[in-house]
Amino acid sequence: MTNLQKFSLFILILSFSTIFGIPYEFSGMLSGWCQYIDNSDDSNTTIFGFRGIPSLEIPISSHIQFEASTNLYTSFPPNDFQQIKKVTELKPYRWWIRYSTDQLEGRIGLQQINFGPCKILRPLMWFDQLDPKDPLHLTEGIHGIRFRYDFQNNANIWFWSLYGNKDVKGWEYIPTNKKTPEFGGRIQHPFYNGEFAFTLHHRKISDNVNQTINEGEENRIALDGIWDIGIGIWLESSTSQFLFQNGSQHFHSAHSLGMDYTLPIRNGLYILTEHLYTTNGTELTHQVETFKISGITTTYPFGIFDQFSFFSFYNWTSSSTIHYVSWQRNLDMLSLYLSGYWNSKDTTLLETSSSVEMVGSSGILFMIIYNF
Repeated sequence: MTNLQKFSLFILILSFSTIFGIPYEFSGMLSGWCQYIDNSDDSNTTIFGFRGIPSLEIPISSHIQFEASTNLYTSFPPNDFQQIKKVTELKPYRWWIRYSTDQLEGRIGLQQINFGPCKILRPLMWFDQLDPKDPLHLTEGIHGIRFRYDFQNNANIWFWSLYGNKDVKGWEYIPTNKKTPEFGGRIQHPFYNGEFAFTLHHRKISDNVNQTINEGEENRIALDGIWDIGIGIWLESSTSQFLFQNGSQHFHSAHSLGMDYTLPIRNGLYILTEHLYTTNGTELTHQVETFKISGITTTYPFGIFDQFSFFSFYNWTSSSTIHYVSWQRNLDMLSLYLSGYWNSKDTTLLETSSSVEMVGSSGILFMIIYNF
């Protein structure tokens, strides 16, 4: 089914719900922006853009709910409206059906799966690309089925199986074999004054790069925890083992430590910092460090409508920096967003599917967001 056919199905479902009096909730988000980009070669660019994400929710019963949403996106320079045809995208954003009780939730379809306590430098960014700088909080969905059961002592257990996701997800750089399912699970349990979790995932991999084929399997294992000891402190540690059909193997590990605290300065100055380092190697116990990166973010609310945020990242390997500052005003259904960024060298380590692209050496973005 093509994306246009899926969008037509979305309109058809909405029409039937209206005609036959089926209860539903129609909501969504519209955003428009203007971005000025200053490139490193002394050139500059101005880009206008628009995004719409209409969403339809249908309560089938007290325990079963259906949701569908689409993502319409376009951007263009002000002097080239023909560019709209080249970059306009229309595709499903979420399509799922959910069964839920007080303690159990099961969901099947195109959905979002994310977990772990890290906020900005996330080893457990396995299935999403959420960017804390993105005012729209966008991330591509994945096709699969997921179950979660919450125990009365606040422990929970997850199971999932994914299928039909041809693109790489999260930190992946080798695609999944599209003809095979991938599956995993997670156990999270209270531990002292916080929580501790253990996560597993398995998939078949298949990639054709530069006429060389890498086929085999990947096994992931992760530990994470979060505690309140006066300040908030958390950690994430993830290791992947790649077993290739030619008999070789490769290990990739990512570890992150973070903490946060709110200083009692007037309305409260929130400070969060995380440090991430990754390693690679053919043996688990003899890996070579590839890069280290540290990040800090501060947030300060000016009253109940306005919020100021600042992000700064330092790559210890390349000695490069990235800085990002933003102001946001939130009204009942409307939000105004103004941000600026500048970087010294390289931003590739922070590339995500965010609606805010930090291209060029610096830039300014103004965005209007309407939620209905």
